[in-house]
Amino acid sequence: EIVKPEILAPAGGWPQMRAAVEAGADAVYFGLNLLNARARAANFDVEELPEVMSFLHARGVRGFVTMNVLVFDEELAQAEGLVRSIAKAGVDAVIVQDVGLVNLIRNTAPGLAIHGSTQMSITSPEGAEFARELGCKRVVVGRELSVREIAAVRQGTEAEVEAFVHGALCVSYSGQCFSSEAWGGRSANRGQCAQACRLPYGLVVDGQLREMGDVKYLLSPQDLMAVEMVPSLIEAGVGCFKIEGRLKGPEYVALTVSVYRKALDDAWAAREASATRGAKIEEWHLPEADRVDLAQVFARGQDEEYDGLTRGFLEGVKHQRLVRGRGPRHRGPLLGEVTDCFLREGGGVVVRLRGGVPLKRGDGVVFDRGAPDEPEAGGKVWEVLDERGRSVAKTREDAVSTGEFELTFASGVAKAWNWDPVVTPSAGAVGSGSESGYGARRREEEKDARAARPRAPARGDLVWRTSDADLDARLRRMIPEGDVFDTAAVRREPVVVRVTASKIGEPLVITIEDAKGRVGRAVSDGTLTKAEKQPMSLASLAKAVGELGGTPFSLGELDASGVAFDTLDAFVPAGVIKSCRREAVEALVAARVSASGSSAAEGLAERPVAAEMLEAASAFSWFG
Repeated sequence: EIVKPEILAPAGGWPQMRAAVEAGADAVYFGLNLLNARARAANFDVEELPEVMSFLHARGVRGFVTMNVLVFDEELAQAEGLVRSIAKAGVDAVIVQDVGLVNLIRNTAPGLAIHGSTQMSITSPEGAEFARELGCKRVVVGRELSVREIAAVRQGTEAEVEAFVHGALCVSYSGQCFSSEAWGGRSANRGQCAQACRLPYGLVVDGQLREMGDVKYLLSPQDLMAVEMVPSLIEAGVGCFKIEGRLKGPEYVALTVSVYRKALDDAWAAREASATRGAKIEEWHLPEADRVDLAQVFARGQDEEYDGLTRGFLEGVKHQRLVRGRGPRHRGPLLGEVTDCFLREGGGVVVRLRGGVPLKRGDGVVFDRGAPDEPEAGGKVWEVLDERGRSVAKTREDAVSTGEFELTFASGVAKAWNWDPVVTPSAGAVGSGSESGYGARRREEEKDARAARPRAPARGDLVWRTSDADLDARLRRMIPEGDVFDTAAVRREPVVVRVTASKIGEPLVITIEDAKGRVGRAVSDGTLTKAEKQPMSLASLAKAVGELGGTPFSLGELDASGVAFDTLDAFVPAGVIKSCRREAVEALVAARVSASGSSAAEGLAERPVAAEMLEAASAFSWFG
């Protein structure tokens, strides 16, 4: 049976977690400060777990903790303590790579759900069943699989299937890359990947180094973007759409989650409608403006033809499209190319815009001469001038995307660029010919300093938009600061508010129920009194109940059928109603927190488990 998938968002810290919740994530995955595959992320302290899970569960969002590394024997006791803390905090699941750790979790906290990490290298139905038999409720399939192969995995296992739909791609099989460990002693299976795939390489063919021009990053793929394939992934039986990015910022999280939220809701609604119409949609239409925004917040490996966002391996193996080789890092969408430069004469950089990506004052740009391993010139656009020297593109509404325009920059920006035609660092010699000593050394140091500065823009350089001032402002509004309850933009879930008032002298009762039937109930401190002037009406009651602002909820329906307005002729102060409503909200939040993840600590082992497992393993003889 196909169920509506959940959207799983990354959270490297609190800002990303709040952004994920605000944007509509169903679940969030995050790491702690030990035993997780993103050691460079901010992560969370074990002591924060109860607060994190209360925050998520109050908003109807699930929380998964990553323990997706290989664990050494001497770390098992520490891992067991971590598992106990995770279970007691009500975490909904742990994402695990090490099969020994799976066994430890099952024996320590049998009520805690386990998800098999993509680091388990699960690429077949047999692999998924192996993980399920170990104790994994869900498996995260490798990013190397096509949609057809994912569907085969789902059909061949009883485990839930989760798949990556957006973010970075590894050129190696998931969980099977050892280059970082081999070259630098930093294991990707210990959360310390040095990203050797993002380095430049030469291509040797039959013993000869082939000339590749500016194509040097031969192992650095573009990023994954499967939002248009959401309908086919649903039909393949994927139960969870996972977004990569625990090292990325809250802006990335906010935008990607919101786009996938809309895509999933649209595709699911269309699927349900197709049950009566008999026609299914094969792809979801991604508006071009949304694609540009996604490329703006993060995409890498792009060139003149590709924007860094691909379908990865979901359509099968297409290496030539997946790896372009011009650069390893994020730049943003392509604007065009430089046609002239007058900065030294007090002018600007003339750029021919290719269309599709708007440019305006305040946007950031970078000039790309095909050497991403060297410093690159760029900065915020001070002014955009047309062919007659008039200032244009001052706002989003009059931004330009085609034609030739002159870009000017603040004086300090251009002064920081290197204007020498060719400047290379010195070879380290102090002085030459008749010149020696301090003067020669000073000149060499100046030459090295100039060489370290970015080269000034030149004709033929590509121009990328590194930032969009309007998009930045829009995304900042999607990222709550501090407690989400204190923001006007908080994601809010519609609830039913029921009010009961039976007779004079008795209290008012307010019940609030969410979509899953969880209830918060409160009884007013004050009682109903006989109205001396204006009796309580439906309008006055609705006004006092309000729209539930400043809470995780919004008023979906007000049910006042339990109040006989025509005959009761009663009065209750608005302050009493509001106080009762606040208590009902608090009771509902508490009920949601209590109901979510409550089984994780059930059956928690009373005695230490790791030591017994190690002792049993050491007593086992492989040779009889």
